[in-house]
Amino acid sequence: MGGDLAEPGVCALVTHDVELQPGTQPVKQAPYRVSPQKRERIKTAVQYLQQHHIMEPSDSPWASPCVLVPKADGTDRLCMDYRAVNKVTISDSFPLPRLDDLLDTIGTSQFVSKIDLLRGYYQVPLTPRAKKISACVTLGLWQYRYMLFGLKNAPATFQRMMNQVTSGLEGTQVYLDDLLVVADSWEEHLLRLEQLFDRLSSSELVINLAKCEFSRATVTYLGHVVGQGKTAPKTAKIEAIARFPVPSDRRGLRRFLGMAGFYRRFCKNFASVANPLTNLLSPKKPFKLNLGVQHFVV
Repeated sequence: MGGDLAEPGVCALVTHDVELQPGTQPVKQAPYRVSPQKRERIKTAVQYLQQHHIMEPSDSPWASPCVLVPKADGTDRLCMDYRAVNKVTISDSFPLPRLDDLLDTIGTSQFVSKIDLLRGYYQVPLTPRAKKISACVTLGLWQYRYMLFGLKNAPATFQRMMNQVTSGLEGTQVYLDDLLVVADSWEEHLLRLEQLFDRLSSSELVINLAKCEFSRATVTYLGHVVGQGKTAPKTAKIEAIARFPVPSDRRGLRRFLGMAGFYRRFCKNFASVANPLTNLLSPKKPFKLNLGVQHFVV
């Protein structure tokens, strides 16, 4: 297993492929224009990915543009714009777990551990075909060696892999790269953690110790505080909903309803309460939002 300085593993179980619709021709796009300052930051990001063997030079006929997205810690993340590629990719319909089902299985467990994989997607190798299709154009042409965010079927591949890794393990729940281990006794909890670590090790998957929480009464999991028979919304997310500005158009209202709906299980008759707002999403009706003395019309 590993911490901050560890390198992602290379999973021994699966590879990720990109299956294209019949007759598809390579999609070649130009890079987005960026300022000299951002160009230097992109250069640094590419050098990091190359040094860590995540990205390599390419001669692919495919080329997708990229964007630089700042992370919460002040560093940058290089993100690919695969919208054109995804349009010609055949969908993988493997389902993600239902959030409510995962939360309901925690029950009255007394001990809870949360396990996070180290840059989970980067632990899944790409097939030779997928490498070519992943090619991005920025300061040259590069392709990825491992799966990354943005590819249409990446979540399906990752969830299928993790289901295989954790198959048959009692008290272990997984949603993509977030794993939860629960038990009613200390001895049982240690045994379940050991069994999970054996599976991860044999699959050559690496965890991020800095983001793991072991043997707690409660942990934050998928936006909820869980453990000790309780499931509660995360305080910071509730505060974000409360501070959300009054929507002035349908787009803003849709965002607000999406945020509030995430915690609908804690709101009695949520659909009925939200119905007046939901009705405003219809383009067939004028957008009129009345909140006390405030009256918004778009």
